[in-house]
Amino acid sequence: MNGKTLKVGGSQITDMHESTFFKLRCDPLILAANPQTAPIASVWRAFRHLDQTQWWSRAKLEQYQVERLQTLLTHCARHVPYYRELFAKNNFVVEQIRSLADYRRLPILTRSTYQDQFNSFVTEELPEATLLTDLRTTSGTSGLPIKVQQTNVVGAWWLAFYLRDLEWCGLDPREPVAGIRTLKLATPELEQKFKEGLRSPSWNSILTPLIEMGPSFGMDLKQDPQRQIEWLLQIQPTYLLSYPSNLDYLATLLRERGTHIPNLRRIQTFAETLDDSVRQNIEESFGVPVMNLYSCIEAGYLASPCPSGAGLHIHAENVILEVLDDHGLPCPTGQKGRVVLTTLRNFATPFLRYEILDDATLGDCSCGRGLPLLTRVDGKRRPNLWLPDGRRRTSVQLVEAFRPIEGIRQSQIIQKQVNHIEIRVATNSSWTEQREVEIRQAVTKFFEAPIQVEIGKYDYLPRSAGGKLLTVINELERKNPG
Repeated sequence: MNGKTLKVGGSQITDMHESTFFKLRCDPLILAANPQTAPIASVWRAFRHLDQTQWWSRAKLEQYQVERLQTLLTHCARHVPYYRELFAKNNFVVEQIRSLADYRRLPILTRSTYQDQFNSFVTEELPEATLLTDLRTTSGTSGLPIKVQQTNVVGAWWLAFYLRDLEWCGLDPREPVAGIRTLKLATPELEQKFKEGLRSPSWNSILTPLIEMGPSFGMDLKQDPQRQIEWLLQIQPTYLLSYPSNLDYLATLLRERGTHIPNLRRIQTFAETLDDSVRQNIEESFGVPVMNLYSCIEAGYLASPCPSGAGLHIHAENVILEVLDDHGLPCPTGQKGRVVLTTLRNFATPFLRYEILDDATLGDCSCGRGLPLLTRVDGKRRPNLWLPDGRRRTSVQLVEAFRPIEGIRQSQIIQKQVNHIEIRVATNSSWTEQREVEIRQAVTKFFEAPIQVEIGKYDYLPRSAGGKLLTVINELERKNPG
């Protein structure tokens, strides 16, 4: 320990070269002295800052959020056309915002408003030392894909929360990791290689000068699941990352084959809702624990698993995450509500009280961290289905009704008309005509009336352009998405 002190976000932080989890290749203070590697050192400083803030009290964290929020709101009032007009229209005075309760007077931003008026959300000027990097697009699962402008500041903190997530999940980057996901690659040749499985020398090339890392392997999510299993058996990773729906399918294949992945110690899921039944199927078939990550393109890392296992701690240094009821009021602990986000570090395309169309439930944790906790994340809301008598019912009940039916590896429900449902199923060798009868019976029970049921059988179900598997689609609603 050399006792040197650095300043990050207004806090004095000492001995930034130390780590109890990561094995460093170089002292970050040395990297900071080199202009070419200084950005990497800034990631490490941010990560060590997070190591302190996670133990702050809830009150201190909220004050930290308010201070960052005041800076962001001042920027929006001066340089972001949409918010400048919104503040004036609602008599919203930035200087009067002294608490999160004050801030909640600002109207909620809908996804469709952001999409329709994107240009007015782009800043006219960036803070000093902040540079535009890339423009990202969401997967469009909700039917409303949007664009998000990134900056070097957002990128640095994104990596800092990435390191926190690895530490909390116990994912040692010196071990081999495999990711089965979607990626946009530069050439058709690379895309074909990715489909067959690529190997990289490290988990993250940007952080290679700083942290010791083992190899990473990647495969296209759209590859045949049987081929995915063969690939995993060949490379034998320590960790596996993929979408819940894909892992759920692979878990069924493993169980049918009576095999397992040698050396695998942990799985991390992302991008989709992780239902309890899906988690159970994955853990039982793979024989390892499953860690879930809550993130999005708009805000980056939202919440990661508490090391104590109580739920997912919100990265409050990165976002203000509200869970609201139908009246727009904060939900009490244990009550599910809609997620509304404010990004604290993106000054290029800021999101203020943005409804992401996810649902979540707040809880309590005794681990000592002051960060708020989510006990459940439902992710993108599954649409309700319309019953013939005009009522609407949550589709979760029908999704769960299909899981006990043998012969089904995956299922997808599509409501085409009030009296017309298409059921797509990926089947295995135990599928019989009786399974089709059971599906029709489950549909009739759910809708409380006989309706037209169209059943299609597949080897595996087609995914959206973003790689996600939509388990429920209501075409009556998607014609006019909210």
